[in-house]
Amino acid sequence: MLKQQNQKMDYQALKKAHKVFIKSEPRCFFYDGYMNSRCDFWFRNGNVNEYEIKKLRYFIRSWDPHFTGIINKLKSRLKKIHPVIMRLKNKRIDSIDLSNRETEKSIKEIFDLIAGCCKSGKNRFESTDASKILHTILPELFVMWDRNIRNGIWKEKRKDEWKRPKKFNGKAYACFLSLMQTKAKKVIESCTNKKRYSPSQVIKEISSKANNYTLAKLLDEYNYVKYTLPKKKDP
Repeated sequence: MLKQQNQKMDYQALKKAHKVFIKSEPRCFFYDGYMNSRCDFWFRNGNVNEYEIKKLRYFIRSWDPHFTGIINKLKSRLKKIHPVIMRLKNKRIDSIDLSNRETEKSIKEIFDLIAGCCKSGKNRFESTDASKILHTILPELFVMWDRNIRNGIWKEKRKDEWKRPKKFNGKAYACFLSLMQTKAKKVIESCTNKKRYSPSQVIKEISSKANNYTLAKLLDEYNYVKYTLPKKKDP
């Protein structure tokens, strides 16, 4: 288990968290199953295949049985955000310019659209599952989160540095991505300081030693082991 305090963010911490995650979370194989079987339907002119959406919904519900997203809403909203996804297609969490206002605005908008895909009349905003859906589309960019991760991260930040949002919406998620980018760069620096590697080479090496997962996925595992797993073990 990762220590809550004074945990240095580097490659070794990421590698340790990955091992703990695989060993401790049996649902991890749902991720592998879905990501290995999905089609790249997404990038075909925005034509969203309903069968692929059903597979996506099944994957989300394997982690969150309370997910209320419905097929038709998912289909229409995925199609709606397609132009933004295409603009972000080749971006990575470590290198995307999150200070760009247009990029930040786009992330906020697509997050809120997906998070609002619940059944009519349901007073629910799918903050956790929106991050999962976006990650499956662009796994090198979007980092997943859940309630415990959100609470843990915001609790650690000083109030004058990062005010806790009233709602974990697209605006909050954009802030979260900014913090994840800082962590991603620390991981890369911890390797480039020892070897003369480019960021791309570092990411490739890290991924090759961790089930070929993206850096964004490994950051999620680090957060999960640090913030969520201890809560699951509570009585």
